[in-house]
Amino acid sequence: MTVGIDQLSRDLDVAQYSNYRDYLKDLYLLAKEKRKPYSYMQFSTDLNLGHSNVSWLIVTGRRRITEASLKKIVSGLNLHSLEARYFRYMVRYNNSKKVEDKKRFFRLLLDTRSEMVDSSESKSQLRYLSNWFHPVIREMCGMEEFYSEERWIMSRLYSKLLPREVKESLNLLEELGLIKYSRNKQRHILTEKHLGPKKEVVNIGMEGFHRKMLEVAADSIAKVPEDRRDFNALSVSISEEQVEELKKMIHEFCVDAMKLEEKSTKPDQVYQVNVHMFPFTRGK
Repeated sequence: MTVGIDQLSRDLDVAQYSNYRDYLKDLYLLAKEKRKPYSYMQFSTDLNLGHSNVSWLIVTGRRRITEASLKKIVSGLNLHSLEARYFRYMVRYNNSKKVEDKKRFFRLLLDTRSEMVDSSESKSQLRYLSNWFHPVIREMCGMEEFYSEERWIMSRLYSKLLPREVKESLNLLEELGLIKYSRNKQRHILTEKHLGPKKEVVNIGMEGFHRKMLEVAADSIAKVPEDRRDFNALSVSISEEQVEELKKMIHEFCVDAMKLEEKSTKPDQVYQVNVHMFPFTRGK
């Protein structure tokens, strides 16, 4: 009995993806494994796109999913209501050219993903990763001089926050067990617990976190005095084999930075360290 593409789609969690091309590529590979022989022509047919190579054009980035095609694909995959909504937002997020549209659809992706997870812990983790200030306020709790008071916290930040946002952040951090209130010190302090995002939130949650941090980093160029920040950027021409070596170097630097934090006995500042590596050129 031939397995339908709608049945195979249930083996892939669409909400683990933020790029519809990656999702469709993995779905095609799964179908190719389960249904031999299988081709992109058949894949297009299964997606209600006609007997053509249009699915290959979409997966390889040569064509976008149009609104008309989107309806056909959602019908072909027979996604349930939340999955279908997530897929539609993912297509519109990927297809958006304006920054504000991208932000809006990514927020809708996160909100929909939050509806799809069952546990309250996963929902809280998504909230933690969706705003830049949650990890920052957590780290502030480790400073030698820290007060659990909204105005004091706001006064120490370059980026503006509302008292309501600070209060909600402290409550969320307590809820996740990342901080606790010390009656002896009359303030919040760090716990030994670290955030270990669950699999169902890690992909979309971490993407949201890094997007926010990139925005904050861009703002800091104007807000933070030059002597208190350090920005470096370089473009390098390397071989494909050296890519893994460069990744290893970045990883080792991050480990060293964490060791530096462990040695700090009287921290009085919170810094964000972002290291990015991405290709400008396509592979062969």
